[in-house]
Amino acid sequence: GRRTGPRAAAPEEARAPRGAGAQLVAKLGQGHARARMGTERAAASAADVQAIIGSLLQFDDHTLLQLVGTVLTNNPHLSPGIMSIAVPDLTYAPTRGLTDRRSSGTISKVSPLGGSITCPELQAVFGNEVFVHKNQLGSFIEGQQVTFAVLLTDETKPQAFDLLVAEANSGGRAALASANAVGSANMSGVGGGGSMGMGNLAGMGGMGGMGSMAGMPGGMGGGMCGGMG
Repeated sequence: GRRTGPRAAAPEEARAPRGAGAQLVAKLGQGHARARMGTERAAASAADVQAIIGSLLQFDDHTLLQLVGTVLTNNPHLSPGIMSIAVPDLTYAPTRGLTDRRSSGTISKVSPLGGSITCPELQAVFGNEVFVHKNQLGSFIEGQQVTFAVLLTDETKPQAFDLLVAEANSGGRAALASANAVGSANMSGVGGGGSMGMGNLAGMGGMGGMGSMAGMPGGMGGGMCGGMG
């Protein structure tokens, strides 16, 4: 009969993982399918985790960024944990956290140790008012309308920084506070400032290629309190 060469592999077969890699992909795929049908999440053993890490480390920086971004976009609740790992040990918090995503509220309490700000949007997310350290509070008084940047403490509680007087007719922008409102750009003595939960990972030079996460949706309450800036 007619002689033929070996059968050419179909594109799907050529791309299909082999050996342990194929088993891992199959297991994760089954877990993902179950997760989509119900509340069950795919679990991985220690060996699976090491295999996944080994595979990820072979990818280029762009691919790693895409993977991390996709994971955080679909699991925004993980963002504060990621930031607690990255900041301040591996990188610095980006300035965008203080300038581009500001919130607004009313100072509800003032004490020698600090105070608090009422912000309904943030309270709906975190379940409590926003803490202000005395070094940031300066000469602000109860009832004053302010705008502020939000960072997260080690306990994932909101803490206000860079307080500015809210300007009534500025269309959401803020005027600079008086000279007596010290600490607007000073982060010293924050007391419990801990991990900074910024929804951005710009300049991640120390995380194996995580160069930037600018533009990725924040993990906590996206654009909260009107996005004052």
